[in-house]
Amino acid sequence: MSFKKTAISLAIIAALSGMTACGSGSSNDNNDDNNNNDNTDTDSLTLTNDNIYKLASGFPGTHIGNGDAADGNAANDEKFTLNIEPGTLIIGGEKEGLIVTRGSVINAKGSKDDPIVMTSEKQIDTWLAGGDGTSARGEWAGFALMGYARTNECGTPCDVEAEGNIGAYGGSNDADSSGTVEYVVIRHAGNDLDGQGNELNGFTLFGVGSGTSLGYIQVHKGLDDGIEHFGSSDFMHHIVLTDNRDDSFDWGQGYTGGAQFLVVKQAADDADRAIEADNDKGNPNATPISMPILANMTLIGLPTGDASADGILLRRGTGAKIYNSIITGFADACIDIDETATMDRAYTNGAYTGELMIANSFVDCQTDFESGDQDLNGDNIKDTFADVGRKMVADWFAESGSNNNATATADLNGYGLPQGAFASSVQGLTFTAPDSRFVNTNYAGAFDPTATSPNWTEGWTVGLNGNTTVWEPANGGTLAGNTPVADKTCPAGTTWVGEKTLKDGNKMDVCQLKRRY
Repeated sequence: MSFKKTAISLAIIAALSGMTACGSGSSNDNNDDNNNNDNTDTDSLTLTNDNIYKLASGFPGTHIGNGDAADGNAANDEKFTLNIEPGTLIIGGEKEGLIVTRGSVINAKGSKDDPIVMTSEKQIDTWLAGGDGTSARGEWAGFALMGYARTNECGTPCDVEAEGNIGAYGGSNDADSSGTVEYVVIRHAGNDLDGQGNELNGFTLFGVGSGTSLGYIQVHKGLDDGIEHFGSSDFMHHIVLTDNRDDSFDWGQGYTGGAQFLVVKQAADDADRAIEADNDKGNPNATPISMPILANMTLIGLPTGDASADGILLRRGTGAKIYNSIITGFADACIDIDETATMDRAYTNGAYTGELMIANSFVDCQTDFESGDQDLNGDNIKDTFADVGRKMVADWFAESGSNNNATATADLNGYGLPQGAFASSVQGLTFTAPDSRFVNTNYAGAFDPTATSPNWTEGWTVGLNGNTTVWEPANGGTLAGNTPVADKTCPAGTTWVGEKTLKDGNKMDVCQLKRRY
């Protein structure tokens, strides 16, 4: 049945309309007001799922809050909360991103049935016009959180300039919260923002603290990295990274967070590493030292892929504690460790310290272990890493933790579930949660081969289970399964800029976000 926006929606709109909007009290501001830079409106905005939302036009898109100002003073933040309902669609054009700054929060709470989708307007328009949903990389800038957690590039005060010149991040509060992101699918992102190679990734975390809740997130077909951490202490779980052009999961600047249940499936056409891990390029001993905890990962590469593609590259002094993982199929090596400063995290005077270790894990690549043979310091001289060498990496794998296996053939189904004899091999490997963020498991990889329904990616992701759906109107939230209707109403603080005709012939309003909230 059709409806004129539900009573809940009208109540929200009425409540928001009673507050002062930026430059206007009307929900139908003109585009100039929509893109201005003042921050005089209310302290929250809810994106209801009975509309489609377009990011502010042009570089850098939409900022939430003003914590990106390089003044190092949290007291000057004008904090803002962005709420996003399940099933909401957010679209952007080239050089347009969604950036949540220090002191502000996002509550993007999708669901398995109604994931929040962030993608390019180009993909949506082509799909709605009858296309099959395929689209290119880098069609919009991407999604970023900027917090007050530590990074080893902090000065006094801590104002580190973010990639893409989108503002400052960092601080001293590792427990900082940027809100909640769950059941969110980020597609076709990573545009070069300024024409100088300054790219956002699909999902970029700049100094994001452990108070942030992150789970059930997919980054699909990004131009740059899938997820990259600059510093940060956040923990994330149930992460899917598919068909990204550069690295899938990247960290540096003292990343001390963690992840559990991570799936990487490398692109067939163009891809780099599943994990690229640094501490600091200029100073591998800069503190805090990158030392995340990673458990239950399934990293799937292509033997015919990029010749430099590794499953895991550990370099520039990073530490890491890796448990119960499967790394298979990468053209260069499953694991590559570069620089003595990195191996020094593993042992001191021949004794393993545990700062760089792996346990209960499987490797199965044409070359399992590699080291060096690249310009690590930008001096145009390749570091052959002769004092570590391939054998030392192999020895580290064999000795740094228990039950590691470099002989089994990794037999996985289409989404990464162990099958056949391999399913038995990965069982009985106990991972004991080091803290409350993690859960105990007794198998390697991201999927439990003994579970009745092991595939937690099914129903909300793309590219793994034959799902090619770009997006569809929500069953929950304000829309609640009702037929969408375009009636030129948008939440206060957004601007009605048109409508889009859906596949079934129904129409939805397009509401444009401001430059800054």
